[in-house]
Formats: sequence, C-alpha cells, structure tokens
Amino acid sequence: MPDGSPLRVLVVDDSALLRRLLAEAIGEVDGVDVVAEAADGAAALAGVQTARPDVVVMDLQMPVVGGLLALRALRRSGGWPRVIMLTNHAGDVYRQACLDEGADHFFDKSDGTDSVVEVLRTLASSRAVAAA
Repeated sequence: MPDGSPLRVLVVDDSALLRRLLAEAIGEVDGVDVVAEAADGAAALAGVQTARPDVVVMDLQMPVVGGLLALRALRRSGGWPRVIMLTNHAGDVYRQACLDEGADHFFDKSDGTDSVVEVLRTLASSRAVAAA
C-alpha cells in the first residue's frame, strides 16, 4: 500500500557500467530510490528478499540465472514486485516470452534509459498521489 515513501528499485544487469548508468538515471527521479543492485538473476532473487524493492529493472540475458528465469521465479513466489525487463535482443519472441511470464514492461536497451525513467516517474507520482 502506498505510504508516501520513495519507490524502491533493484537494478539488475551483468554489466557494471550499465548498472551504474541505470542507477544514476533512476536516482535522479523524484520519489525513487535505488536500494540494491545485482549482476545476475540469482543475485536478483536474493536482492528481492533482502531489499524488498517495489520494482526490479532487469536485463534479459545474464550469466548464472538469466532474466527470464528470474522473472519466472519471482512470479511463482507471489507476484511482487513490478518488473521492467531490458534487453539488447528486443525481438517479438523475447518480448512475448517476458510478457507471458509476467513482466510489467519490456524495453530495448538501445532506446536508452528514457522509457524506464518515465515508467518509474509515473509509478512514483501515482504512489505520492495515493498517499496524499
């Protein structure tokens, strides 16, 4: 339930550079805090349990446990948090697989961070309005 607290985000990507760039862009959104980062799906699943994010921004293809498997595990464990999938492989097959597994959004990394930031800005704004 929205309580006026910042929207909590977990950023997951196997590239440290992309994690940092995403975290910086997300950190500039009012009402949004990056509470944790992870380099693969296994670490993301652990991070969800410890950091309790409202939203996970996750790469599709990663080592150890990929994003699709991590998404599937998140949804089987109770449905939360919201998940925004990112990929360099934005074909319809990947998009549909992620949406079928319960992703809330699916974006191509080549589009930059604007789409992710806009979704988070909307979610944070809705949260603030609901708390008022």
